[in-house]
Amino acid sequence: INVSGIDSTTLSINSIFPGTPGQYNSYLSCLTDCNSIMVNYQAGGPSYIDYKICGTATLANCATDSIFCDTIRAYFVDNLEVVASPDSIRFCESSGNTVLHGSFSGGSGPYLYFWTDGINGTGNIIGYDTVLTVSSSGNYSFVVRDSRFPGCDQQYDNVYVNKIPNPVITMIPISPQICVGTPIQTIVTGALTYSWSPSQGISETTNDTVFLSPTVQTIYTVTGTDAFGCTSTAQTTYTPLQLPTVDAGINDTICIGSSTQLHASAGTTYLWTPSTGLNNSNIQSPIASPTVTTTYHLSVTQPSGQIITNGDFNSGNTGFHTDYHYNSNLVPEGNYYITTDPSTTHPNFAACGDHTTGTGNMMVVNGIGTPNTDILCQTVAVSPNTDYAFSTWIQSVHPASPAIIQFSVNGVLLGYPFTASGTTCVWQQFFAYWNSGNNVNALICIVNQNTTATGNDFAIDDVNFSPLCENTDSVTVTVSNIQLSTVSTPLLCYNDSAGIIDLTVNGGIDPYTYSWSNGLFAEDLTNLHAGLYTVTVTDSYTCSKTTSVSISQPAAPLSASILSSVNV
Repeated sequence: INVSGIDSTTLSINSIFPGTPGQYNSYLSCLTDCNSIMVNYQAGGPSYIDYKICGTATLANCATDSIFCDTIRAYFVDNLEVVASPDSIRFCESSGNTVLHGSFSGGSGPYLYFWTDGINGTGNIIGYDTVLTVSSSGNYSFVVRDSRFPGCDQQYDNVYVNKIPNPVITMIPISPQICVGTPIQTIVTGALTYSWSPSQGISETTNDTVFLSPTVQTIYTVTGTDAFGCTSTAQTTYTPLQLPTVDAGINDTICIGSSTQLHASAGTTYLWTPSTGLNNSNIQSPIASPTVTTTYHLSVTQPSGQIITNGDFNSGNTGFHTDYHYNSNLVPEGNYYITTDPSTTHPNFAACGDHTTGTGNMMVVNGIGTPNTDILCQTVAVSPNTDYAFSTWIQSVHPASPAIIQFSVNGVLLGYPFTASGTTCVWQQFFAYWNSGNNVNALICIVNQNTTATGNDFAIDDVNFSPLCENTDSVTVTVSNIQLSTVSTPLLCYNDSAGIIDLTVNGGIDPYTYSWSNGLFAEDLTNLHAGLYTVTVTDSYTCSKTTSVSISQPAAPLSASILSSVNV
């Protein structure tokens, strides 16, 4: 309370209402001899107090002993309290934004409230509501001014907002092509926990390392959650490749010591096991000469699918990189062009069709004499520990110095160089095999190894890089190995006919037929005279075995005669 017009040495102040006079004088900083008085509210006091102030006037035209009084009412208002909530907050980038809330109490209305983009009420005003939606990290403050502003300072509360980036989910491999039934290990990183869907064809649904093996093309989605609860997703398309159709042929039966030829359906590689009795276990139709009944298991591999992009060049000059320059004029060496007819690019090139349809695109190259020049390269995703077939078709478009090409993967040459035909427009296929080991990506290239600049003009088409899928079948070669055993009963008396032969047959294929040297056809013989008997046994597959058995008899019988007689 500031008092003017009264001599401060004569000033007195006293509470007059409510309560008894002077009851609330304790709220005052001074009672006499002061013209600036602080009123300090005390807990439990009334909402207002009337104070009476008296003193001698200081104006010259007033009597020196004139006492003047005035009354003032002091109102007590609760302090203005401001709260911004929460004190600090994190939100995930994927949620887009978060909401801040401001509230206040106390003070004296009317009020003005707003949000700023700085601490302690600094920065720019960005909203005039108690609710604020924010989408960026930073400091924010909720500011409130009541009716006493600027006499009383504005009040504020701060909030720190932290926008958490979504986790970056990395998946290896991405969109694999693998033979149906072959589980492929897939690893994800970048988060704390994971959830996979769908659950079909997957070994786990909550791990960072899973094995995928669906029977149909399936898009798997993994949701990763980090330590802050922020999520992100990644997808992979698993394409199961069909297995080759394998037929090892029909079962066969042979006689011991003879052979049969096995016939497998077409494939790329063949492996027959066991190799016992085979003239070659790695060809399509080996000769089998087993000595015992044997089941041969056939494993056939064949490329399935296509990992290369634009391997037939139908999409034009895209999907690969090369050391050559793209130019429709192939007279200068070191140029290539995607075309349907090589003769349109060079006056000395033959008019050849492409390999795919005869009328489609191919890559025509005027080669240079620098070895290991990349004709075509492309980076592809591969599955670890998988065999791949790398192939292309090549033809010469000029007969001189045919191209010599070779494959490379990750900078390592594969197999041996292949020389194109010296006859133009003759497509030939060149292929090699590669195992991916621990690789999940591969830089595959076709390189030119011809060091002759003259000639060395060629076209490639239908470049293919695909997994070798394996399927199996089996065939049984039954060996008829007739084994004969006999038990004979000799004669007890000379020239008797009581001999017996008991024949036992094993190892052949029922039923059997019997042909004895005495013209009989039974398995066992009885009522035999002494002598040698031979039997040929034939089974149902016309395999036969012959054996002989002898029926013995005692020596000629004793004879007796009377040499003399005596009468007694």
